[in-house]
Amino acid sequence: MKVDVVSVNENFRGLSYGQWASIWDNWLMSEDPDNTIRKDILFLRGNLNYTPVATNIDFPRFSDPSNALIRTDQNNEIIFENTAILIPVLTAQYSVGDIYDGRRLNDEHELRDAVNRDSDESLCVWATITHKKRTSRIVDDLKVYRVESPLFQLSIPVNSRLRLGTQDAVRPGTYYTVAGGFFVMIRSLPKGRYRLEFGGNGRGNYSTNSIYDIAVEGLRKNTVIDNTTKIMRRSNKVFSVAAH
Repeated sequence: MKVDVVSVNENFRGLSYGQWASIWDNWLMSEDPDNTIRKDILFLRGNLNYTPVATNIDFPRFSDPSNALIRTDQNNEIIFENTAILIPVLTAQYSVGDIYDGRRLNDEHELRDAVNRDSDESLCVWATITHKKRTSRIVDDLKVYRVESPLFQLSIPVNSRLRLGTQDAVRPGTYYTVAGGFFVMIRSLPKGRYRLEFGGNGRGNYSTNSIYDIAVEGLRKNTVIDNTTKIMRRSNKVFSVAAH
C-alpha cells in the first residue's frame, strides 16, 4: 500500500517535523492525552508503562519489554479523511537538569548530545500499516525520518497521567527541553480500516511497541469560504464610482 507521508524535509501546516515533535511532547505530558480531542491531527504514542522497583519514584525503574500499547477493536481511533497522523516510532527527550550517564545536563548543546546519542545507539525500529489483510511498510527507510526539535518549553502539570510512566519519572513544572528520534507524519488515509504497528528497541534496555486500529470515515465538511474575490470586486466598484 502506498501511504501519503510528509517528507522529512517538508513543512506540514507551516511547521517542521522538529516543531511537531515539540508539540507532540507537550501533548504527551498533558493532563489526559489519550482523551484529548483534536480534529486536524491524530497523535499516537508508545507504551509508557515504567514502574519503580519501590515506592519512591526516584528509585530505578523497569518495564516489561513484552508489553505493548494496544488500541484495537472497540478501543480504536476514529478519524475523518484529511486528518494527519503523527507516529512517534522511537523517541528521546531530555530537559535541563536531567541526569544522563551520571552527569547533569546543563544547556541546549548537552541536551542535543544526549538525544542524538540515544538515536545513534538504538538497535532497531519498525512501522507497518495493514489494510485489507495486507501489511506494508509505511515508508521505505525509517532511518531517513530521524528528526530533532528546536529547544522548547515542556510543561508538565501535576495531574499529568503519563508523567510517572516514563523511563525516568518527571516532576511537575516547566523545563527547557529537546526532543528527537524517529517520527513519521501520514498526511491522510482514504476511507477504510487500518492497523498501524510501530516501535523500536532503543539504547540500553528501552523498548516500545504500539498497535492502533484506525477507522477513517468520509471527508469532514469544510465550512471556510475564501471571500477574497468578492471583497476585491466590491472595493474595485467603490474606487470606480469614486473616480467618476
